[in-house]
Amino acid sequence: RGMANRRKLTSRAGARGVTGFARKWGIVIGFSVLSYFIGFYHGSISLSVPSHSSNGVISDINPTSADGIDTVKQKFVSPDNQNPSPNVKPPQKTPSQTLRKDVVVGMAKGIAPKPLAIFVASLRKFSDCDMVLWMDEKSTKDPNTERIISKYRVEVRIFREENLNTYAQKWHPSSYRWVLMNDFLKKEGLKRSYRGVLMADVRDTAFQSNPFSILDEQESVFFASSEDKDIPTRRIRDCQWNKNWIKDCHTSEILSKVSENPIICSGISIATLTEAQIYTQKMSDKLESKHGRKCERNGVDQGMHNVLVWTNEIPNLKITTQESGLIANMQSGLVKIDSEYKVWNQKGQLMSIVHQYDRDLNVLKMLEKEYVDWNVDDDKECEMFETDDTGYDLFVRRCDIGLSGGATSKGDCCRACVNWENCKGFAFILDTGKCFMKDCANPNGEKRRISGGGSSGWMKLP
Repeated sequence: RGMANRRKLTSRAGARGVTGFARKWGIVIGFSVLSYFIGFYHGSISLSVPSHSSNGVISDINPTSADGIDTVKQKFVSPDNQNPSPNVKPPQKTPSQTLRKDVVVGMAKGIAPKPLAIFVASLRKFSDCDMVLWMDEKSTKDPNTERIISKYRVEVRIFREENLNTYAQKWHPSSYRWVLMNDFLKKEGLKRSYRGVLMADVRDTAFQSNPFSILDEQESVFFASSEDKDIPTRRIRDCQWNKNWIKDCHTSEILSKVSENPIICSGISIATLTEAQIYTQKMSDKLESKHGRKCERNGVDQGMHNVLVWTNEIPNLKITTQESGLIANMQSGLVKIDSEYKVWNQKGQLMSIVHQYDRDLNVLKMLEKEYVDWNVDDDKECEMFETDDTGYDLFVRRCDIGLSGGATSKGDCCRACVNWENCKGFAFILDTGKCFMKDCANPNGEKRRISGGGSSGWMKLP
């Protein structure tokens, strides 16, 4: 009984102690909370809380970059830990948990506003990823381009060719883009917590769904895009262009080793960060090698791309096709186009990425109608030109210096000519969307009616 009484006394004392402790600290906590809100009400305590959307992405506008171009960068904030206490360290996450943001990178030197609008507006319709484009300063000065950059939150990186290594200054943009992308991914990839990287041709690419959904079930992967069916019918050896791109920059042994494989397009690749970093480093190394500097010309990057693919130098490689993949290469002629000009693979799946959309004029016109939100003023575009809209090519078999595709009006040809070295005139073929560039401004020669309609233009005399 004595032991029982002592236990009762001890129990009561303990209860009083706990109760007293709770009362004491309850008063302290209550007073602290009350003081906090009183201070907040009178403005003596300020809160710095970023506004954020439900997916954890906040916009942080950098008013002026080092090159004087407005940019918008996307920062990632975990929705589960958007405003942590400064005294509490967030739990450590594994790389697969942390690398959650995606990025699209591309070269957009000399790009016109219309293809830029199609690229960025169609991408923004499906993805809030970072978008990093390299542009020359001249291209960013167009009012529509400036508006597109701001409206769709594009991070523009102004580059100047004179700032490249001496040997790279005469390279084609399709070559030195890999050096710029490699440098960016090395410096920013982990810092910005990227998961996926889409390396894309900007001028002729559009999106029909979120391109990064292809990575959702992948831990580590590099997707390369074949221009053929699941069972190839056309090989590298069958294409003079692709064969020569490899031959010029590699040994005959390498060409022989890879020539029986299908052609892989270098215009679109999508990968997880590590694989993208390895790939861009290898592409840069090839281009900057002693032999690579000598063989460089427009298109050789696709030859190097095919060698990396078919000599197993890209880790975790998977190849998508036009038959069952989600990346369309329109030039292959193997995709299906429905009555609304949407693009499907041969197994009836809507393709996420449409590359080379300007190969089909109806698809191009549909994309312009959906994503170009201004009226194209041909008169303004062509104010430097005399034009003839009677449907004749006034420069038949004369002065040809190049070909530009994807035009839906003569204004596109006027703009293309202004940005084309030594161009003084053009012939616009309406039903194919082609602009034949001319280096003469004298239309007084043989003329021929353009089947399907079109125009001719030439620079006004000073």
